[in-house]
Amino acid sequence: MKLRKFSFIAAGCLIVLVAGASIVMLRSKPAYYIAYVTRGTISKSITDTGNVITSGEDDIYTPTNGIIKTLFVANGDTVHAGQPLFTVTSTATDSDKAQAYASYQSSITDEKTAEQNKKTLQAQLEKDRQAVLDAQGAVDQMNASIGGSKNNPKTGSPYTQNEINSINSTLTSSRETFSADEKKYLDADSAITSAKAAQQAGFLTWQQTQDAVVTAPAAGIISNLSVSVGDKVLTGPSSITGAVTPVLIMKTSDNLLIQVPCNETDITGVEPGKKASIVFDAIPYKKYQGTVTKLDTIGKNQQGVITYTIYLTLDKADTNIQPGMTVTVTMQTTTLTHVLRIPNTALITLLDGKKAVRVLPANTIVPIVLGLRSDTQSQVLSGVSEGTQISIGEK
Repeated sequence: MKLRKFSFIAAGCLIVLVAGASIVMLRSKPAYYIAYVTRGTISKSITDTGNVITSGEDDIYTPTNGIIKTLFVANGDTVHAGQPLFTVTSTATDSDKAQAYASYQSSITDEKTAEQNKKTLQAQLEKDRQAVLDAQGAVDQMNASIGGSKNNPKTGSPYTQNEINSINSTLTSSRETFSADEKKYLDADSAITSAKAAQQAGFLTWQQTQDAVVTAPAAGIISNLSVSVGDKVLTGPSSITGAVTPVLIMKTSDNLLIQVPCNETDITGVEPGKKASIVFDAIPYKKYQGTVTKLDTIGKNQQGVITYTIYLTLDKADTNIQPGMTVTVTMQTTTLTHVLRIPNTALITLLDGKKAVRVLPANTIVPIVLGLRSDTQSQVLSGVSEGTQISIGEK
């Protein structure tokens, strides 16, 4: 009896232990925060940093390496087109001037020679073309005569093998000559372009040795005058002199532009007329509105990154905004309506790099194909349907 009683007690304990273990196992299963695949609107926005520029601004450099002799203007002055701004006395020696002028005259001669050479090559090319036509005519006549069992009209006898070889060879040779001279003719354009570039460079080098009077290219307001009478100035900017500070800057327009470099992955959807929110680092707690007016259609490669420049105008500017200020621009580039969408927190990246979601309550990983993505949501092109219950993380 005691043994039977003990057996019942042991069995009861075992049941309790198993039940308890089952409860622990059930409780150890992960619990998930739940979201649903919905249908609605999704918008992509971009945020980039740029600067304020003026749409009308000219950097005025000296055309001569020398000394500022006279200044006719000061910062804030309003000038008209053609008005003298300053004079420069060249520091070049007489020998430098003579050598620069001789090089310039030589470059003029070289450019004229290149032009004449092209005309000569063109005339030769026309002779070559006629030679090809004559040789082709001779071959055609020979083939027709042989096919019709006729004699060589020049000899009155049947064509010999040497005559056949000679006529065919003449055609081949004339074609090769034409091709070679045609290449020379086409290359002549490159020679002319190089000669013109050398002539322009020679003129600039000679100009840098001459005294100069610099005038205003347009009406405007003088600013950033960087020199005084007696200061040494260099021509620029150029690949030879490097970065050279302009003598002054002329503001020819009060129009302000926002210039923003945009990554190639963000440029899609940006077009003239797009509205943007603009914040200035120097003007806290105030937000401005702007409009895209134009953008680059050809990207620039900067250290392996392709960027496009976007230009925006301010819908309403004020006196707080100055050229050179740093801005942060935010704009919506693409908006889709009535599309399937999920929170980005639901996305799972698979080993092959593709995306998936955890579907509940089955707790299965389902691959999906995405479309447009915003900062918070992603468009679903395939994989799950509207109303599907998905996980957005464990509790």
